[in-house]
Amino acid sequence: LLALLARTLAPGRFGALLERRREAFDQPLPGVPTLTAAPAEATRVASADQPRLGFSEDEQLARVGGFLRSIGLTADFAPLVVIVGHGSDS
Repeated sequence: LLALLARTLAPGRFGALLERRREAFDQPLPGVPTLTAAPAEATRVASADQPRLGFSEDEQLARVGGFLRSIGLTADFAPLVVIVGHGSDS
């Protein structure tokens, strides 16, 4: 209820407060993101204790191909197809 009141009565100040809290909480992740797993990592068998980092190119193709088939996009593609994901909060 307090958050609702703050958003209603002082949206700018409340937004600034949330942004400061988010910046204090969110920290950059260590490492450098890559699009494809390193060859040694891609061939390693994953386990619950040691999950694999990233997907091999074949796994990426299989996942994207399966996704496109499941939504009915199987022909007449543009020269470049971009699939973008995002995080979510529920």
